[in-house]
Amino acid sequence: MDGSRLQTAARQRRARRLAVAAAVAAGLALMALAGSHAFLVTNQVRIDELQQRVEEAQARHQALRLEVATLEAPERIVTDATAELGMVRPETVTYVRPAATPPPAAPAPDEAAARRSEPEGAAPSWGAVKPYLGPEG
Repeated sequence: MDGSRLQTAARQRRARRLAVAAAVAAGLALMALAGSHAFLVTNQVRIDELQQRVEEAQARHQALRLEVATLEAPERIVTDATAELGMVRPETVTYVRPAATPPPAAPAPDEAAARRSEPEGAAPSWGAVKPYLGPEG
């Protein structure tokens, strides 16, 4: 009888340990679940805020595009030019065409050498520009 009581007591201790371990595991699982749920809720709130900002930015972008289109409209430009700036439409339009002139002669060798000696990006010297000005230059 003592042997069976010991076996029963040992079984009960194992059962209690198993129950405690299962309860601890269940508690840890619930805590992990609650933590992950809190993480998801926090991130969902952030996603909602970002989505709201995106929608506001898209609405602002659309409003600005409409404003640009309105400001670029030729009718508005003509109205502002005449009403605010005092401009008037011309009675006639004259197109000016340049006279046909022969291409300038090739520069003399000394002018070409002078151009090569100038640093890159520097303004050309008077001697290099003068042939292009024509007879009155």
